[in-house]
This record gives sequence, C-alpha cells and structure tokens, in this order.
Amino acid sequence: MGVEGPKNVKLATEIADGWLPMFIPPSRMDLYAGLSFYLGGMGAKAKNFHLELMERMGYGAAAHRVQELFLAGERGEAVAAPRR
Repeated sequence: MGVEGPKNVKLATEIADGWLPMFIPPSRMDLYAGLSFYLGGMGAKAKNFHLELMERMGYGAAAHRVQELFLAGERGEAVAAPRR
C-alpha cells in the first residue's frame, strides 16, 4: 500500500506491519537527487501530492522552488536547488 497523506499513513499503521516513508529530508539530497522529478514532474502543478508531503514535512519553500525550476526546464538546477 503506497500512502503519503496523514489519514492513509494512519490507516497503514493500523492494518499493515509498518510504514516506510517515501522520501528523505532535503538535507540528505546527496542520497536521493531524483526527488526533483517527483516534485516537478509527477502530478499537476496545482495538485502534486509529493509536493504537499514536503510541505507537511516543513520544506514547502524548497519544494516549490524545485517544482518551479523543473517545470521551467531547468532540471539540473532543480536537482541542485535543495542543497543550496
């Protein structure tokens, strides 16, 4: 069961053996630079569940910057943005 939203995470912890979070904090982007694709390339600009998850984790400004760069075609910059 793939879940991100708070209600689905709660459900997963009730019916499954555990929950493995999908993303890592932006401070560890060296481990997972592909996060920019999820923030910028998955979902609609106005409704992106991955971006919303980063907002809930407290990284909304960085996530929106990554999305903005990715959608502008600046994919290298989008990958590098959270490390600045």
